[in-house]
Amino acid sequence: MTTSKRSVSVIIPTYNDPEFLDQSITSVLSQTDTDASVEVIIVDSSDDDRVKRIAEGYGSDVRYSWIEPDGVASARNHGLDLATGDIVGFCDADDYWHTEKLAHQLPELVDGTDIVYSDEYLVDNETTYRLSSLPVRSPETHHVNYFRNGGVGSRSVLARTECFDAERFDERFQLREDPHLWTRLFAQFRPARVDEALSYKRRRTGSITDDIDLAYEMKMLEISDLVKRYPELEPYRKEREMQAKHEYGKRLLSDTNRVAEARTHLRDVLQSDHYNQRTVLLYMITLLPRGNRTVVRTIQHGKWRFSKIKEILQH
Repeated sequence: MTTSKRSVSVIIPTYNDPEFLDQSITSVLSQTDTDASVEVIIVDSSDDDRVKRIAEGYGSDVRYSWIEPDGVASARNHGLDLATGDIVGFCDADDYWHTEKLAHQLPELVDGTDIVYSDEYLVDNETTYRLSSLPVRSPETHHVNYFRNGGVGSRSVLARTECFDAERFDERFQLREDPHLWTRLFAQFRPARVDEALSYKRRRTGSITDDIDLAYEMKMLEISDLVKRYPELEPYRKEREMQAKHEYGKRLLSDTNRVAEARTHLRDVLQSDHYNQRTVLLYMITLLPRGNRTVVRTIQHGKWRFSKIKEILQH
């Protein structure tokens, strides 16, 4: 399949993280699809002059713009204001693209398809894992499936520019601004998926995503806002809220001073219809004496009657 000449604007927001920026920019500019013209837009909120120097070292292929720090949603929206391409893509400053990303994804943006995404890789120190993306089973209800299951990385997305004339990143979100937007775009535009891993997400400690309280707050805001916008999502509200509580409780367990909070959230999940065996295990861990690793391992390898445990907890 071939495509006509396309112009692609790739937005890279950055905030005091120049150490991987060269790799990110180079991965976008080194695409094997020579039928596409690519501009990189660096939206910088740093107080580090190295970012500007790196961007300017690429000449006219890279456009640099500095804005006051106001979150990644604001930075991406600023990049959208500057974009001149008919297609828009995204790549954070510590992530990067596969060199054949455009070659595999651009051909999908034909015949009425407006937004395309792919699988991606998670880079965790020296180990790389493949992350599968959400299949497109029904384009008309894909936003419902995505709301329930997630599975689209921001680096993997390419979309027609007109999609962002209709919807932008919601700047209330300090986290999860991208799944909030993808749900809205899938509700209005036709999606496609490429079954190949074509981008790389780098796992780093100390980022804003490590703020477990903020992550939970943003998930609950996302759920509430999307259900208000799309009533067809209402039947799945409780499911999503319990998923968020399960994840929050699991992350709270990493702090020995917050085990009681973890227990409360996990108990809420167990008293709903949206729990699994891991929820039961995590709840039981909250009941153990602090530091009792032997018992934890026993629970992890034991065979439990989970329905009976739930019955006991509800009385």
